[in-house]
Amino acid sequence: MPFRSSKAFIAFVVSYAVFTDQFIFTCIVPIAPAMLESQFHIRQDIAEKNSLLLTTCGVAMLVSSPILGWWSDRSKSRRPLFLLGVFLILGSTAMLWRVTVIQLAYIARIFQGIGSAIVWVMSLAIMFDTVGHARIGEFMGYVGIGMNLGTILGPKIGSVVFNYFGLHGVFAMCLLLIGGDLILRLVMSEKKVPASRNPSLTSAPQPNKTDDIDKATQQEKPPSRRKKVSSLAHRLPSVITLLYRPRFVCAIWGVFIMAVIGDAFKIALPLHARENFGWDHNKVADAYVALAAPAFFGPVFGHISDRFGRRPVAVVGMLVLGACLLALRAITDSADHRLLWALLPVIGVAVTVVLEPLTADIAYVVTKEDESRVGSARFRNGSYGQGYGLFNTAWSAGNTFGPIWSAHMYEVHSWDSLWLALGMTVVVTTVPIFLLCGGWWFHDVRKKGV
Repeated sequence: MPFRSSKAFIAFVVSYAVFTDQFIFTCIVPIAPAMLESQFHIRQDIAEKNSLLLTTCGVAMLVSSPILGWWSDRSKSRRPLFLLGVFLILGSTAMLWRVTVIQLAYIARIFQGIGSAIVWVMSLAIMFDTVGHARIGEFMGYVGIGMNLGTILGPKIGSVVFNYFGLHGVFAMCLLLIGGDLILRLVMSEKKVPASRNPSLTSAPQPNKTDDIDKATQQEKPPSRRKKVSSLAHRLPSVITLLYRPRFVCAIWGVFIMAVIGDAFKIALPLHARENFGWDHNKVADAYVALAAPAFFGPVFGHISDRFGRRPVAVVGMLVLGACLLALRAITDSADHRLLWALLPVIGVAVTVVLEPLTADIAYVVTKEDESRVGSARFRNGSYGQGYGLFNTAWSAGNTFGPIWSAHMYEVHSWDSLWLALGMTVVVTTVPIFLLCGGWWFHDVRKKGV
């Protein structure tokens, strides 16, 4: 049926898969301490055990993402691996529900981390296979909606269900959501001629105003360096050779920074708001909604990026984000909470504005990587699984490093030091994004001067 392989339906399935993954993860987070006490009979070191549950999942995603990307690019179809992901999440959730030994809970979280990695790597690769290069920024906005909707609703709905129905009610709800996800993945049909295998896209992708043709690997390296990289491309997988491309490294560095910023809010905001504003968990949850809600405009920002160029969109987003993070330093007591409410949605907009062009830029660099490969060096499904595997690795690294670093900065130093460090990091990172996002800037200058 054409409907099963339509862009709209595939975008919905992928977005729902990401929503389910985020919902399952976030709805368990606030009830994890109670689960450790009632189900595992742990009375001491609850915070440590809880952090290990979170870290185990993150490390599993970090390690498995590039491997899964490589596997998916060599497979005849992405569908079997996409289905394997939902079965892993289903099994790990059921296992976490029923086991009573904490070591088995860690194993369940490892499987959940691998399942989440599959969801992200396959979802982003399938999305690009479906819509191609020209509209990837816009459609990645829908994935962002699914992610943030799961992040917003998970803790709120999980807490309400737990209060009324206990742990069994929460896990039953999670399994029901996963069941719906499984049905959608079974119904979805990959396009018979994915965009990654369409000669009109792979041989001559349509550029935007700042993306005529990516000469980055030709202009930014001397001939001897280009020959070395070209030789490696015939022997090494794309998951390695992509890291030789500065434009790609710049994009995943930006993704890493965005993930760290998100975790900084999760760690520092509840502590600072409770100590200085007297907020309870409901008020903090409302602040998270204000921060995440702008992601619903992700498709709009993605379309603007595709239409007017990634460089100006990303640079403006980074400058606004850096200024707002530095402004957070002024929020020190209850009299400043109005400034916080004003800054949170602006920060949410800025993060979304930055992520859309960076995600699309990853797809463009992967396209050029595939074009540089010939014969047996090319992967069956292109290299998009490996590219987005590295994207997910960067995001998972941010989610693993972010909480530890943010907690250290807040507790050992101060709220002021945390946002000073992050704000200056964003400002400094604006320079490579200006030079590389959307293509090597000096190449564009030389071309315009001809």
